Amino acid sequence: MISCDLLFGNNVNTRILVFLYRKKKSINSSNMARKIDATYTTICKNMRFLEVKGLIEKGKNGREKPLELTEKGKEIAEHLNKINSLLK
Repeated sequence: MISCDLLFGNNVNTRILVFLYRKKKSINSSNMARKIDATYTTICKNMRFLEVKGLIEKGKNGREKPLELTEKGKEIAEHLNKINSLLK
């Protein structure tokens, strides 16, 4: 099976966007790291990049900072998810 990772390289940004798109609800960085098999540090570094690009936003729920896709992020993640589906 081919995936976006194989097509575009092992891109954590792609995995984050597709994961959030499929999840349909917010999740924090440490839980996401476990789910997509990446380190917490890698997730945080990539999240900052995605946030600057306007693709994700961090909510504020007490001490938790749940991650969610912006409208722009949802649109891009939808395309990436379709590519993943076509490559299966």
